[in-house]
Amino acid sequence: MTGISFSPDGTKFAAAIGAFVVYWKVSSPKSAGSGIILKGHGHPVRAVAFSPDGKMLVSAGEGKSVIGWSFGWLGVSQKLKTDGLTDIITSMDFSGDGERLSIAGMDRVVRILEVARPRLEKATVLSGHQNSLRLIRYLPDGRSLAVIGESGQVVVWNAVAGLKQSDFTFSTTMATSAALTPNGRLLALGTIDGRVSLFGLPEAGTSPVTSLQSLVSSRM
Repeated sequence: MTGISFSPDGTKFAAAIGAFVVYWKVSSPKSAGSGIILKGHGHPVRAVAFSPDGKMLVSAGEGKSVIGWSFGWLGVSQKLKTDGLTDIITSMDFSGDGERLSIAGMDRVVRILEVARPRLEKATVLSGHQNSLRLIRYLPDGRSLAVIGESGQVVVWNAVAGLKQSDFTFSTTMATSAALTPNGRLLALGTIDGRVSLFGLPEAGTSPVTSLQSLVSSRM
């Protein structure tokens, strides 16, 4: 399983399972009911993300297309589909106002689409990353976008202006996973050597903070 996401209010949960997205309503910490299978990809799904208002779920992966699912009184329906992406998609995130969707993947490029008109030819393109991208997350200011690559490179962009704010490397070992705290200040990197490292993310335009802690996981 490579993609999972809660809605911001915690009442919905989605997971990428093979070529499908499974969606649950979460009624309590102990009950999520039966999952609803969302079909439409035809290829393994790698990433899922809810909009800030929880009314839309987007999913993407090896099929090189993004599908948007809408939640209404009659259930879940497919609201949009964007085709024509050039490589596997590994991560997506909505801007804080829900008006823009950022998409990243194996082609080392971030594309920022307008949710109301998700046309690739109109997308803002952020390029210049060293390796395939693992995680993208908007920071709390609503305009800064953190992009984490598998080489350990972290680039913080002004996603509105399309300008780099910071560019640094935390690790020289291939990153296999990454996570960012909601306030955008701590970054966890899991690397291929079985190590998980926790870093402080710097303010825009400043030098990176040294590693706060290094946690060695057991090797299987």
